[in-house]
Amino acid sequence: MPEFNPRSDNVKSYFERFENFMALNEVPEAKKLRFFLNVVGSTVYEELKKILLPDSTADKTFTEMQKVLEEHFSPECSVIAERRNFNKRTQQDGESVKDFMT
Repeated sequence: MPEFNPRSDNVKSYFERFENFMALNEVPEAKKLRFFLNVVGSTVYEELKKILLPDSTADKTFTEMQKVLEEHFSPECSVIAERRNFNKRTQQDGESVKDFMT
């Protein structure tokens, strides 16, 4: 199982692949968290420790850890920023009105 790279990997896809890997290797639920902490990579592990302060990784379940990482690496989009990008759209040269409006 490769390390998670937040710059190039989608966190939800990574967890799907991790779950598949766990099922394929018949890793019991009780060992899933420890296995994850060993394969996630040192950079993400250190980031995770900072996020969890004052708690430690030993205080969390795999599901809790997954939720924390998904929230951290997949923040919700800003409605204001998305609205600005939508309203900023201009008709391109050669683009028909019909295509621009759809």
